[in-house]
Amino acid sequence: MENKVYYKIVNKNKFNNLNETELARLKLREMMEAIGLEFDELEYSKNGKPYFKNKKYFFNYSHSKNYILIGISKTEIGVDIEEERNISDNISKKYLNDVDKKNRLKYWVIKESYVKLIDKPELLYEDINIANLKYNNKIIINSNYIASIMYDGNERELVEL
Repeated sequence: MENKVYYKIVNKNKFNNLNETELARLKLREMMEAIGLEFDELEYSKNGKPYFKNKKYFFNYSHSKNYILIGISKTEIGVDIEEERNISDNISKKYLNDVDKKNRLKYWVIKESYVKLIDKPELLYEDINIANLKYNNKIIINSNYIASIMYDGNERELVEL
């Protein structure tokens, strides 16, 4: 676990009987079992970010319309997943410093994962300069979604479970 960040992307449509939180916890437990970690009691920050009581490892999850992304790391982690969509010019000007159209969603998920990593939901997106972030960030892109996994500490191998 030391030099790895684990993640899983789940299609929610295959689990209609579970809500997003139940599905994320189920998959988190499965992931932890697969990498030999014991599921610990959950607590929540004042902003609502879940974490393990023992703080030996960290996790975060995000959901979009059809997908859930779960990440586990030895250090603080923030993740975001968004399904492919257009971000309007008005949103881009306000929150993304008017980034060109093809990169808007990518910048959005990076900023969202950063806010989740540092647990500061009150941070204004327009005040986040992606070029100055001092965290490791991995981007996953496919035809259905774009995801960002951001974590503290040294560069690590990204492992999909």
